[in-house]
Amino acid sequence: MTDIREKLEIKQRLDRALKWLEEEPTETATTTAKMFDANAVSIRSRQLRQRKYVRNTRGTLNRHGGNNIILTETQELAVYRFCLEQ
Repeated sequence: MTDIREKLEIKQRLDRALKWLEEEPTETATTTAKMFDANAVSIRSRQLRQRKYVRNTRGTLNRHGGNNIILTETQELAVYRFCLEQ
């Protein structure tokens, strides 16, 4: 139980550190890590991940791939209906 609480606390510290770092863009990840008692590498990794998130054609965020989705649910349903009518 305490392990879960510790992980949650670490995550919350990282969230606060990233939010503060967005407000203070001149500060470094190392300085921020010391202020919020967080790991500097974790902060840099989260920053990199946030920069890599790109919206795809549907307006959703791509995390890892996801660009190979061809049909929306509505389009897929239309294909099924077309097949049944044929």
